[in-house]
Amino acid sequence: MDRKVLLISHNALGKENNMARTLENQFMGLRGEQIAQLFFSDEEPNSEYCTNYFRISDSDVFRSIFSKKEAGNSIYVKSCVCTDKKDAWIKTKIRKKGNRRPVVYFIRNLIWSLGKWKSKKLDEWLDEFKPDIIYFASGDYAFSYKVTLYIAKRQKIPVIIGCYDDFYIDKRKTINPLYNITYHNLMKKAKELFEYSSAFTAVSDMMTVEYSKLFKKKGYTVYTPTNLLNISNNSNKTESIIYAGNLGHGRAEQLISIGRAVKKIGIPGMDHIDVYSGEIRKEITEKLTAENGINFCGKVSVKKVQELMLSSKYVIHTESFDEIFKRRVKYSLSTKIADCLASGACIIVYGPKEVAPVLYLEKNKAACVISDEALLENKLKELFLSDEESNRICANARELAYKNHRAEKSWELICNIMEFPFID
Repeated sequence: MDRKVLLISHNALGKENNMARTLENQFMGLRGEQIAQLFFSDEEPNSEYCTNYFRISDSDVFRSIFSKKEAGNSIYVKSCVCTDKKDAWIKTKIRKKGNRRPVVYFIRNLIWSLGKWKSKKLDEWLDEFKPDIIYFASGDYAFSYKVTLYIAKRQKIPVIIGCYDDFYIDKRKTINPLYNITYHNLMKKAKELFEYSSAFTAVSDMMTVEYSKLFKKKGYTVYTPTNLLNISNNSNKTESIIYAGNLGHGRAEQLISIGRAVKKIGIPGMDHIDVYSGEIRKEITEKLTAENGINFCGKVSVKKVQELMLSSKYVIHTESFDEIFKRRVKYSLSTKIADCLASGACIIVYGPKEVAPVLYLEKNKAACVISDEALLENKLKELFLSDEESNRICANARELAYKNHRAEKSWELICNIMEFPFID
């Protein structure tokens, strides 16, 4: 593909963030001169191939309200080292991970409405790069849709929208006026951008079907890519069970149930779960104890998580049975699913069958899926005592990873969509 692609997302390309890592893998086929990125976080870009960036951070926009100076700066990276060290960016409370209260959404969108993000610097950067198409990694803040639509119309170029989580269907029932205002504003801007766009991509078939209905737009399923396929194998596996990832959305409670079950089963080396997470909420971490069959190991790097998956015999994915949490994750495939499939570890899934990740893995027989707490202990015991069953699951998982989650396959699909954005 010879087109120049402008990637717009909240996160900068890199390795230490799941969204950034996904985008890095998905656009690996572009030459450096073919890609540029506009992003909205305070992060340092760290890409193997993209060197051309424009950053407009919350702190930039906030300061512009009072200074009347335009926000944002171009950044050029050489050998993964940022050369623009002019600004020491202010990491505001708005960007604090996990800060998802309605008031935060309202304030952040308001700051972007009042700030001077439209700038001569941005226009000059766009004119210099001359993108042929925009790929927008969608988020849950309305301002990013507004920025994307402004650029698309200014440059008179098509937009492909990449959807990785569900921000649209699960409207909460609440009397909180800020939530309702924020949701209404998000849906208004999303519909405007979807109407303008040529197509969208989604991470699961369920999401593709539902968004096609919601936005009356052609969609394509592009699964999250992984880079573990060429280095994984089933040898040198330790007798260990690990979970690595977010503990929100009721996952901690699910892990406690599994931990108690494996402790009761009591197979040496597999009588507990090693849990790796950056979780700091005491009401959650204080329950992750040896009494509950859990060894809480804290936060580790993305690279370390991959190493642990490659060396462990079992890896866990879990989703809550709570109706509220089920709705929030119903259409999304966790970014770590691809790594789990390619790792050579046997995947244990504990959660409701009607959510996308559980349905996906069960349909392809790529995991030991348990959806009933009453069966949890017996199903785990059967799995631990049957190498034949775990080997079968691992073989199916690797086959599924090769079929749907190769970075080359992901890039090929996105390339075809961007090359012919107006063709069904």
